Amino acid sequence: SAGITKLFETKDSSASWKMVSTGCSRFALKVNTLTEKYETSTKPELAALVAEGLVGAGIKADKITIFDRGIKCGQDSDKCKERNSFKTAGYKVNRTGPGVKSYETRTYGGWIALGAGKNRFFKEIDENDCLVNMPLLKDHHIMGYTFSLKNHIGSVTNPELLHPNAGIPWIADLN
Repeated sequence: SAGITKLFETKDSSASWKMVSTGCSRFALKVNTLTEKYETSTKPELAALVAEGLVGAGIKADKITIFDRGIKCGQDSDKCKERNSFKTAGYKVNRTGPGVKSYETRTYGGWIALGAGKNRFFKEIDENDCLVNMPLLKDHHIMGYTFSLKNHIGSVTNPELLHPNAGIPWIADLN
């Protein structure tokens, strides 16, 4: 609360969350659970606090989805390998119940030209007005430090296509 209040120079956090949510009716919160461990993933408590702030600003809880990539597909292929890191990273799965949705996504849209070939965004990117990118601060052996930019690579089905040339220009194009 103190951080978002200071960032937006408001008197309280609810005013800040209202500024964040202006013009949005559906939110996707893209977390990172790639390591499959609580210690090295976006903390579920942090994602829950962001969702709580959005609800306090007037966004309906069932219009907020916390997600990460649940499959990894080959180039120009529908052959996908499932990942199951959400629960081991400490997240509770809620696909269809009341309140904030929380799950690993396995549903994607149509093909787009992105990276060194074709790729697809997950439906959460297409179906929501706004995206809250909730990365980890870490380095990558190919791209170095990208801060929040590389986390969004988990919003497409074939992230390997965005890694050549240290991610230049693909990571910028994606974001």
